[in-house]
Amino acid sequence: MFKTASGANGLLDTIEPRWFVQVDIPTLTLIGFQQVPYFEFLQSPKHTYDLETILATRLNKVIGNLSKMDKHVLYKSDRTSQDVMAFLQNVSLITSAMPYGALHFASLNHTRKRYSITMGFGMDKRLEAAAGAGFPSQGARQMVMLSQLDNALLRFSNEELGSMVITQGTRIMPELSDGTVKLPISGGIGRVLYPFGVSFLLPVFVIVLVREKEDRILVMMMMVSTCVC
Repeated sequence: MFKTASGANGLLDTIEPRWFVQVDIPTLTLIGFQQVPYFEFLQSPKHTYDLETILATRLNKVIGNLSKMDKHVLYKSDRTSQDVMAFLQNVSLITSAMPYGALHFASLNHTRKRYSITMGFGMDKRLEAAAGAGFPSQGARQMVMLSQLDNALLRFSNEELGSMVITQGTRIMPELSDGTVKLPISGGIGRVLYPFGVSFLLPVFVIVLVREKEDRILVMMMMVSTCVC
């Protein structure tokens, strides 16, 4: 599935390739195959590349192409599944121009086992909105690239490990669970007794209001009687 260190043309050539099938959804026509991962090499004779600047340039280009798409299918009430699939396919073709991330190799020394690699993986809200078209999340891209680099560095670190593979995986954090059946008796009783208890206070509230009104009327009557005399 991959080239060994002795037969590979560099570190990245030992990463096992995968193939994505490109199909035209409305017509079910095979367009071609795309090998992943693939790398574009950038060289700077003066200084190291700013990964954020490179990714931002690509991102702005992708966002610009997405903004030019015909989005009427999203607002049509009579749209069909073929219309939605065709729209998502166009979104996927545009987002495929966005690189999954960036790598900067500052130093690679297989003899002394010293490596300095900077990884740049990020996410944008506009790409998250188009994630339904297949653009993976930031964590998934970073984990895949890191596992591929681990295997490549392992194979080049020692001649005897040129064909070895490290298998990565993810595990859910341990969580304690209780299998006993719990009946919310207190909650059920509270739903009955709470309104019943509050109803006892209603006569008190009514008495206070009536008493206050009686006092005001009595004071007004006394004032009127005083004025008449």
